[in-house]
Amino acid sequence: MENDHADLLTTISLDDWRRSPEIMRLLVMELQATISEQKIHNIDAYCKERQSSILKLNCMGTWESYFHTGQVVWNDHTFHLLGIDLDVVPNAETFRQRVHPDDIEVLDNIFYQAIVNKTQYNHEFRVNLPDGQIRWLQCRGEMCQDKNGVEKMLGIVFDISTRKKFELALQESETRLRNLATNIPGAIFRYIFRANGTDAVLFMSGGCSNLWEVEAEIAEKDVNVLWKLVHSDDVSKLSASILKSRATLTAWYYEYRIITPSGKLKWLQAGGQPQGLANGDVVWDTIILDITQRKLSEIALVESEERYRLLAENSHDLICLHDPDLRFSYVSPSCFNLLGYNPDELIGQDPFELFHPDDHERMTEETLAQKVAGQEKPAITRMRHRDGHYLWLEILAKPIEDSTGQTIKIQTTSRDVSERVQAQERLKHDAMHDGLTGLPNRNLLIERLELAIQRSKRSENFGYAVLFFDLDRFKVINDSFGHLVGDQLLITVGNRVKALLREIDLATRLGGDEFVVLLEEVNHLSEAIHVTERVLEHLSQPFLIDGREMFVTASIGIVLGSSHYHQSADILRDGDIAMYQAKARGKARYEIFDAAMYAEILHRLRLENDLRHALDREEFRIYYQPILDLDTGHLHGFEALIRWQHPEKGLVTPKDFMAIAEETYLIVPMDRWVLHTACEQLAQWRRQFPQIPPFKMSVNLSALDLWSDQLIDEIRAVTESTQLPGQAISLEITESMLVENVEKTIALLNDLNALGVQISIDDFGTGYSSLNYLYQFPVHALKIDRSFIDSMQNSSRSRNIVQTIITLSQQLGIQSIAEGAESPEQLANLKQLGCGYAQGYLLAPPLPLELATHYLESHCLAVSL
Repeated sequence: MENDHADLLTTISLDDWRRSPEIMRLLVMELQATISEQKIHNIDAYCKERQSSILKLNCMGTWESYFHTGQVVWNDHTFHLLGIDLDVVPNAETFRQRVHPDDIEVLDNIFYQAIVNKTQYNHEFRVNLPDGQIRWLQCRGEMCQDKNGVEKMLGIVFDISTRKKFELALQESETRLRNLATNIPGAIFRYIFRANGTDAVLFMSGGCSNLWEVEAEIAEKDVNVLWKLVHSDDVSKLSASILKSRATLTAWYYEYRIITPSGKLKWLQAGGQPQGLANGDVVWDTIILDITQRKLSEIALVESEERYRLLAENSHDLICLHDPDLRFSYVSPSCFNLLGYNPDELIGQDPFELFHPDDHERMTEETLAQKVAGQEKPAITRMRHRDGHYLWLEILAKPIEDSTGQTIKIQTTSRDVSERVQAQERLKHDAMHDGLTGLPNRNLLIERLELAIQRSKRSENFGYAVLFFDLDRFKVINDSFGHLVGDQLLITVGNRVKALLREIDLATRLGGDEFVVLLEEVNHLSEAIHVTERVLEHLSQPFLIDGREMFVTASIGIVLGSSHYHQSADILRDGDIAMYQAKARGKARYEIFDAAMYAEILHRLRLENDLRHALDREEFRIYYQPILDLDTGHLHGFEALIRWQHPEKGLVTPKDFMAIAEETYLIVPMDRWVLHTACEQLAQWRRQFPQIPPFKMSVNLSALDLWSDQLIDEIRAVTESTQLPGQAISLEITESMLVENVEKTIALLNDLNALGVQISIDDFGTGYSSLNYLYQFPVHALKIDRSFIDSMQNSSRSRNIVQTIITLSQQLGIQSIAEGAESPEQLANLKQLGCGYAQGYLLAPPLPLELATHYLESHCLAVSL
């Protein structure tokens, strides 16, 4: 019995030692037998001896750790496993120095938990051996007490490096397999055909979802989901192919189509090898690839080859073979239809004999380059037809080489592109010419100007000039007689100007009624002036358009080319500037560009740019000019006059910026600011000086303000925010604004009148209004223009006009206000004529806010006296 147990214990494998309860059972059985048969008295010594022998045979290390003394006991194999010499005193620190740094923290925590909780532990960790190798160990232990009740920890440790090596290798292999399955350009699919009919999907790689657009989990539950995606034309053949391979267990390969849930058509290539199992089941491993692009390319290639075959059989192109010296050796039958020659007539002939003489040099270079390099860039040339006319042919040359790379033939394919070339020439002409007049357009003008600039830089003797002009009052003709008549006039003007020029000169139309003439080889400004005067003279003569005799004039700007011009755009810009100067100075004339004009334009542009920022930067100011009652001398109201406090130029008056404001539409936000600011100030003054009878605020409006859809809302918002009655606001408009759209004006003024707002006609007598309209409009005051007041003393006519305006206002029951009362004599005459109100420097100049407030304080004192 003893021998049986002993032999069994000494042959226990390493894995068996991990099952400690079984080992302990065997050890106890051996002890019992030995004790009973040999009467062993020192049982502990015997157990330790047998245990040591067993552990040594099984390559295990043991250790004991006494916590009250810190003593650590290792057997010899523990020293060996840790790579420590036997003469080293074992301790916890010696052990920790061998543990791999990445495992120390976890191992310490395991020991701590076992000590605190009195539990067993089983852990795998690494140790660093002196020779640099890493050894994997498995350590098992538990807390216990010796016979004296002293606590200690017992443990065993054994080498598991071999097992770990295989485990890591297996893990790496599985990782590689998983990565292969994930990254393969397709999918891996494992399926089992069970004998009992319960077929199933065993594995689907991630690529399956991309192929079928179906999640792997769904397909694994029901493979019919994938079958439903197979193209209806491929289902039966695919099924038959699979069943055949399954039955014969032969390799399987098939290409078929699917339609994904998103509607995409895909071609799939599937290949696999079925494996039969002992129970009759068949496992099928399949690799499936997406071959859609390849299939589409194959289909496209087949279609392309079919089209090429049909084309070759029915081609009208000229296909030829040439010897290395380019002479014809073969000519296709289409030659007769294309060039009028029988193929035999051209054999041995040099094709250059048929090329247009002007194309010989270019064709030699292009054809030789193609022959040598095998380029596939076609050459376009003219070739003579048998009847003598020329066709435009597009020729593609390709060398035919032997096995040594030597060119033995040259193949050419020629096609008639005459219509295309002619169409391109037409497009080129159209791109460079005006569609209406047929004159060259801006594109050709820029091209010729750039050439003239470069030529003038190369030659001091070459000069040029530009005449930039447009027609005066052309819009009136267009609006009066229609665009068809206007177009005919432009055509006639273009022809008339072109007839005055030399062949080297260029007459162009930029667009609208703008024309530019480029004069080349001009040596002096007088030559350009001479041509300009002739143009003005001929344009001043009557035009007969559709039976109508019409007259038109032009304003012309002259620019003489000079070395400081580098771009055509600069010349055209300066010509445009000079032309507008001619318009500003009376039209039907010319102006010669100079630096002063450019400086003036720059000044205007800078002013416009500053004006755009002036409102945001709060640079505008309001000056208030009092309007007095001539009968009582009391304040009737103020006229709000805008001023611009420019950060560099100082105070700028409206005459210097109002025209720019109107052209740029900045006048609208400016006038709104004046309206709101002036009315808020009026409301404040009324509260500040209640003893002064209620006075008004007059605000000027432009035509753009008058036709704004927001005007009524703006006025209503002002009266509501300031609590002013409508009668406190007087809007000044010019009489020319009244007659632009009479019906709309009447409706607008009636809406303003309904709000109580008063309307004054500014500069009355200088516009074009009909007196009849004054009876229809709700007008409250007529303002007599200062030009009549200034000349009233010396001109009876002006005095009569002033008298008429005053009388008219009295008859209409409205107020009359004289502007520009600058002298006592003027004031006396106005009172004598019965004018009700006046404003001017004699009474008070336009005042800034502070002085206007002082004026009210003084006026308030005068009223109280």
